[in-house]
Amino acid sequence: MPQSLAFLSSPWTEVGLPMIVGVATSFSVLFFYSWYVHRPRTVDRSWSLSPGAELPKSPSARERRRIARRSGRPTPVLVVDLGFKVSSQRGFVMDRSTGGVRLALPTQVSNGTVIQVRPTNAPEDIPWVSAVVRNGRHIGDYYEVGCEFEKTPQWRELAQLG
Repeated sequence: MPQSLAFLSSPWTEVGLPMIVGVATSFSVLFFYSWYVHRPRTVDRSWSLSPGAELPKSPSARERRRIARRSGRPTPVLVVDLGFKVSSQRGFVMDRSTGGVRLALPTQVSNGTVIQVRPTNAPEDIPWVSAVVRNGRHIGDYYEVGCEFEKTPQWRELAQLG
């Protein structure tokens, strides 16, 4: 073996070099995984509730909930306040669970208000679903309203909400 390659046959290269390469690879993988999981995420809020507008995308967020929520393509709904049953407003179901829904509405609804929700394209035999407004916040040109169902809807009714 040439003198310049003699270091390759030393005990250090048989044990130490593979160990150093393995540790360096492990740290690189952990660093990039940590960066990927904790990177900042942006949410597209450039939509409106006008009839021809593109539907919004639901943001994903880490949360602590007993009931899993389902996100997906926002479902257009009609919302009626029981106090003002004459008029309704259009909105979107942003996410839903067996416990409630998160709605995007053009106007604010007070906490504790009982509302009725029904998909705009639901068949006639699908009833209105009652929910109580638990929270709300203004986001851009709409209000996000968190609602809890007064009574858990049947599967068929829940499926119509998205």
